[in-house]
Amino acid sequence: MDYQKTLEKLGEELIKTPQYGDLEAAREALEEDTAAQVLLQGLEELRAEIASQREQGGITPEVRTKAARLNERMAANDALKEYRRAQSRFGEVLGQVKAELEEKTGVPFPAGCGGCPKK
Repeated sequence: MDYQKTLEKLGEELIKTPQYGDLEAAREALEEDTAAQVLLQGLEELRAEIASQREQGGITPEVRTKAARLNERMAANDALKEYRRAQSRFGEVLGQVKAELEEKTGVPFPAGCGGCPKK
């Protein structure tokens, strides 16, 4: 079996895990949660504002305060909390896959990039 077919099979098996099911359920709940969607939209707007201010030399205290308030509201939202928990649990499954690949190949993969070369 060539590695492409093995990868397809791995993907099929991963989506059968309870952790993936929990992640999908949490994603659906997040999409249906109006308050969470408002918070996520606010996050996108805040990121754009921060990027703009960084280009101009620095982030104002007002924007820092706004970010802290948004962070507090996001941390209190149940749908966002459950989504983060589900992401973490599925991430643990993916970490097991990564560890097995490293063990079998003897090649360590840097965290967060899946073994991609640095540019």
